[in-house]
Amino acid sequence: MSFHPSISGVVELKELDSTVLKWVQSQLNLGGYDVGKVDGLFGPKTVKAFAEFKKDNYLTYPELISNATLAMLMELKPREEISEQKENLNQKPLANGGSKSGSSTTLPVVGLVYSNEWILPGTFITWGEMTKNLTRRPTQAAEINNIHNMARTFGVIREKFGSPLGVTSGYRPAHLGIGVRGSQHIPGRAVDIYPLNGNFSRLLEVIKQEPTVKGIGLGQAKGFLHVDIRPGSRVIFRY
Repeated sequence: MSFHPSISGVVELKELDSTVLKWVQSQLNLGGYDVGKVDGLFGPKTVKAFAEFKKDNYLTYPELISNATLAMLMELKPREEISEQKENLNQKPLANGGSKSGSSTTLPVVGLVYSNEWILPGTFITWGEMTKNLTRRPTQAAEINNIHNMARTFGVIREKFGSPLGVTSGYRPAHLGIGVRGSQHIPGRAVDIYPLNGNFSRLLEVIKQEPTVKGIGLGQAKGFLHVDIRPGSRVIFRY
């Protein structure tokens, strides 16, 4: 049976029972926060790793831990590698976003689309942004369905955030060999985004509030946040 730690109230990290602290260390290591040896002993590496985890999640009081923090730690999964996220940074809002302009192509299910056209009305993300200006064309109906669902989620995030978002990577056909095996970008279920106003903490807050988001990649130190709508329970990882 899986171990589900619980503590009473808010306590200092150094006050944790060794069994719970060992679990915390294990989760931090899993998520790419190096604690060194997982031994249930309080030490400087554990302090540093826990502080980095809290910083990535814009949480204050790096020495304190609660059941809410434990729940966030439980969502951690192994870190993922960087692929192409930086290539489109420093974007400006799309002047022709939402218009039937730019390059065009014919896709399954939806027919003729334009690079500047919203994937779905009012979603604030274009076919060009999702498919690298239509050079990465989905060929399966399931991929189109995933892209539609991802666009809906993006639209909700964009509306709640209330400010333009840059898209650095979207759909990636498997034959390109970009990123990790099993990447959610391959079936069209993921986008990597960043706030044009620079407010990563607010964007991450909005992303976490959206229940359709099941995968969150903490890459803000490198200029982006990963968002995906994979099946199953939510997972969080860092880059």
